[in-house]
Amino acid sequence: MSGRNRKKEFDIHLKIVLTETGTGLFLRQKKGLSKFRMADTAEEYGLVMENSSPASIQGFLLADCIAKIEAANIDPLSARSDIIDLAKLIVHSLLYRHFDAEMLNRVLASEIVVRWNRANPQSLIDEKAFQGSASSDLKKLVRDKAPDVEKIRKLILDPLKLGIAGNARFDNEEKKIQILQIEKFMDISNALLWYILLKFQSDWNFRDLTLVIRGCLVEYLKKVQVADYIALMIMELALASAYRSIRKEAAIAELGGPPGGIPEGEKLGGIIKSLKAKNSLVSIAWKMGGNSSSIGTERRLQVVLYDRSADLREIRNGIDEVKSADVKKRSIYSFYREKEDGKAQTGLGLYYISYLEEACERVDIKFEYLVNQIPDTDITMITLSFIL
Repeated sequence: MSGRNRKKEFDIHLKIVLTETGTGLFLRQKKGLSKFRMADTAEEYGLVMENSSPASIQGFLLADCIAKIEAANIDPLSARSDIIDLAKLIVHSLLYRHFDAEMLNRVLASEIVVRWNRANPQSLIDEKAFQGSASSDLKKLVRDKAPDVEKIRKLILDPLKLGIAGNARFDNEEKKIQILQIEKFMDISNALLWYILLKFQSDWNFRDLTLVIRGCLVEYLKKVQVADYIALMIMELALASAYRSIRKEAAIAELGGPPGGIPEGEKLGGIIKSLKAKNSLVSIAWKMGGNSSSIGTERRLQVVLYDRSADLREIRNGIDEVKSADVKKRSIYSFYREKEDGKAQTGLGLYYISYLEEACERVDIKFEYLVNQIPDTDITMITLSFIL
């Protein structure tokens, strides 16, 4: 989540399935877990939250405590801000975590550390050497060296900040957000990284370390921008589901709306209330990671929309139509204008797939999508899969 976001709580119903790490943490704290049914009909144990703090959810994600988050039976017309902010927070948090691991790996593989380890086999610098109590000692050492840490932090970040400030392609707000992002990336960095930087700050090869870290920061600063595309994609698909559900419910109740539109005011409120009571509104699940035996799944994120209003064949035909359309000849803003004119009220989500694919390809994020149906149910699943 960007530093500009000051949201205190998400006002949506969340079901959170914990990882082994998260389950162990809650059990050690003698906190009970709830049993609940997910949108895919599976029964799970975890946390049920009506109101949740973005900071606490991000903390759980950074600590690898969450396996799945589901926003269940939600009205995207009224929860738009929460859905977008939650979607962005999840992508940002996972990228922060991946950045931390990636940057540490690059630093451990750097010439300065490799040279030290060859010359000092009895006191290797690697992750295994700083586990358990040694990890606590390392964190204390870094805290005690706070002035030196801040000096190194400025040495690494100041050239990047100057580059961002001087980039005419960004307005002042965009520059502010990018600077906050690189600061956030450094703030969550592993204590072992800071130990290495402190240890070798006077070494003749130290500049190479700073270049390695800056290069990693630049890569992830580009990657994190994809969070906006992903959030908008999810939002548009959720709105498409809501419009279909509302129209169907209005037809059943014989409540008319404006031509090509949906009922408004009290009629719309009544329909939403009825759909919610029937558990017929869209649910959105974010699944982190994957099977531990599969290579690369620790970077996987799957977003699944569970939709009772969609016709499976209609959705697949829509995707085929988008695949064959030359969407690159039209800007994303043209789709928004059509949407505002009522011409593309439910179609933007599918068209947006092409833009999301292009954005992911630019920053080496793998993206795939799939539409299928849960057997023996009327629930259509639209799955967006990413390797971040």
